[in-house]
Amino acid sequence: MIETSGKYWAAERVEEFFLLTICCILYISNQYSITTKIDKEHPGSMPRAQTGGMSSVSEFSFTETYSFMTTARIDTSGSRYCGYLGHNTAEAMMDILRDKENGINMEGIFMATGSMVITGTPDPERSVFKPFVFVKDIKQLKQNSSLGYGPDDTVKKIPCFQSKPHRKHPLFVKHDVDMLKQHLKTSVRKLKLGHKWEWAKIHPTYCGKLVEGYPKCLTQIKQFKGIATKY
Repeated sequence: MIETSGKYWAAERVEEFFLLTICCILYISNQYSITTKIDKEHPGSMPRAQTGGMSSVSEFSFTETYSFMTTARIDTSGSRYCGYLGHNTAEAMMDILRDKENGINMEGIFMATGSMVITGTPDPERSVFKPFVFVKDIKQLKQNSSLGYGPDDTVKKIPCFQSKPHRKHPLFVKHDVDMLKQHLKTSVRKLKLGHKWEWAKIHPTYCGKLVEGYPKCLTQIKQFKGIATKY
């Protein structure tokens, strides 16, 4: 992994890692993560640090030298994860992904996402996490794919992008609500937990069957009556 600051850089050899923002051996997000374990570096990195006031007897840390030392959201995320150590579960990880107070579940242009369990809709707080796995010959999931318009699509015309067609899939559209009633939220999350336990029963040998979990979950969600279909 290489991190840069202007022309200066540092590299750390990583043997294994999880590329996540909340649970990791090594995380890559909107701040530096290389500290004193530096396997390669720009020859001028340390002299530049000493010019800036670093003591010659101090251990050189790329992060401390070349970044503002602030408590970023990624640190908060890590703290949330550590709070579950020893009894971490899929439910706990989903709960962290829904955390708005600490800025993990972002709104607006920054949307939180999950790996292996995904919502397919904008806001994890109002969504059911659906099981998903990459397997050989995986096909696109049509149930919640953005809408296309074939040869009439604005991206295929010249000049292109002269209009803004509606591309939200039905589940996404039904998600456009401001407030949710607590009993609906509870009911939907019970549905989610049922999928989680059903998914966990599948033996790794038959991982191809895991692909069936996502569309099956969508079908059951759509069968909810009234406003619950917004999930």
